[in-house]
Amino acid sequence: APYPTARHFKLDYEWFGEKVDGELKSDVDDKDDGVDIKYIGNKKLKVTVTITTSGDVKRYNEHKLFVNGWFDWNSNGKWEKEELGITWKGVPDKYPSFRIEKEIDVPPVSNTEKSWARFRLNYGTAIDIEDATKDAYAGEVEDWDFVIHDVSMNRDVDYIQIIYSYVYD
Repeated sequence: APYPTARHFKLDYEWFGEKVDGELKSDVDDKDDGVDIKYIGNKKLKVTVTITTSGDVKRYNEHKLFVNGWFDWNSNGKWEKEELGITWKGVPDKYPSFRIEKEIDVPPVSNTEKSWARFRLNYGTAIDIEDATKDAYAGEVEDWDFVIHDVSMNRDVDYIQIIYSYVYD
């Protein structure tokens, strides 16, 4: 993938899904199990993020968790401000894991190439666009690749079929 790696160094307090990955390289593997993306019609995606914690509840009295998700809609290999589709900050409402669900609009796009989405979970500090590729202390990164199959803008019905994730077993 043309995207730089983003890593976290402390992986044992909170992570996406059940499996955690130090993300030594920017790829999609079986440890990318904490994000689920589905096309739900009407030009919208439903993104479900599962966050698992170690159960150290006192940790969240001091700092919040932050989740950001970028979608490289134009497949140019860069994370851009307008491609930030998911933002969330808060504290766990259930232990050891909880879910966040967001719906996002699919913008008009002109490519049908394989593209990339990146999700970051961070503890203590907000994540901005420059942080899409930086290392951070605690949390996890998960990457997804996807293909946009139909970008016809002249139909009012489900005009786009999106997200054929290449999850490797």
